Amino acid sequence: MHFHASEGGGHRPQGGLLMEVARRYVESFPSPFAAYTALQCALMRRHLARGGTAEDFCIRLAPVFHRRYAPVFLEAPAR
Repeated sequence: MHFHASEGGGHRPQGGLLMEVARRYVESFPSPFAAYTALQCALMRRHLARGGTAEDFCIRLAPVFHRRYAPVFLEAPAR
């Protein structure tokens, strides 16, 4: 996954990457919820690897992740 750092230190998917990332995760997991959870875990691991804390991810980034990705995964058909 390729992300561009924004001024606030957060990450924002580029253009149509949001849909592509979601599609790949949905195709790789047995349910949209499993795909959503796996993507959230992958993003949290990336945040931790870059020196962030789990608390910071949960307080600051998880709500943004939910707003951005939940609608995409809710619309995905279950396999």
